[in-house]
Amino acid sequence: MWHILLDGLIQTMYTLSMALDLNAVGGMLMLTALVRLVLLPLSLRAALDQQANQQRLKALRPHLAQLKREYADDPAGLSKATMGLYRQHGVQLLSRAGMTNMAGQSLFGLGMIQALGRWQLSGGWGWIADLARPDAVLAVLVTLLTGLSLWLMPGSDMPLLLQCAVPLLVGALAWFSFPACVALYWSVSSAFGLLQTLYLRQQRESAQAR
Repeated sequence: MWHILLDGLIQTMYTLSMALDLNAVGGMLMLTALVRLVLLPLSLRAALDQQANQQRLKALRPHLAQLKREYADDPAGLSKATMGLYRQHGVQLLSRAGMTNMAGQSLFGLGMIQALGRWQLSGGWGWIADLARPDAVLAVLVTLLTGLSLWLMPGSDMPLLLQCAVPLLVGALAWFSFPACVALYWSVSSAFGLLQTLYLRQQRESAQAR
C-alpha cells in the first residue's frame, strides 16, 4: 500500500512536469503547492481549534490549581476530576480536525521525502549545484522558515528551548542527511506553514482590536 502511494506521488510529479512544460523540480514544487492548498482549510480549522482550546485552558488555570490542592494526595482522583473539568468546558487534547490534519500532513510529508529519494533527482537547479547532495543555503532557509513559523504562532505555549531546538534539528537534518531536492520540498512546505501562521496572527490581532 505504501509503495502505491510513493509510485502515485512520483507519477503525479512527472505528469505535472510534462503537462505544464516544467522540469522535474517544477513538478515537485507544483505538487507541493497544490497539496498544501487543498489541505489549507483543514489546517486553518485545526489551528483555530487549537487556539480556542488554549484559551479555554488558560481560563481554567485557577480551577486546575484548586483541584491540585484538593487532590494533593490522590493522583487518580485528580486525573478524574481534571478530565471531568475538561469535558464540562469543551477542552479537547486534540480536535478531530487536528487529528485529520496531522495525519494528512504526516502522510504527504513522509511520502514526499521517500518518493524524492526513490526518484533520485540529480543535476543542478538555480544556485543548487547538485539536487542529490545536501545544500547549505537550503539548510539555513529551512531553519529560518521553521523557526519563524514557531516563533510567530499566536498563542503558542511551546517552551522557548523547544522553539529554538526544533528549527536547529530540522536544519541539521537538511544540511547533513537530506539531499537538496528534499530540503527544497521542505522549504516550500515550510513557507506555506509560515504564511498560514502570519494569517492566523493577523486574524487574532484584528479580533483583539475590535
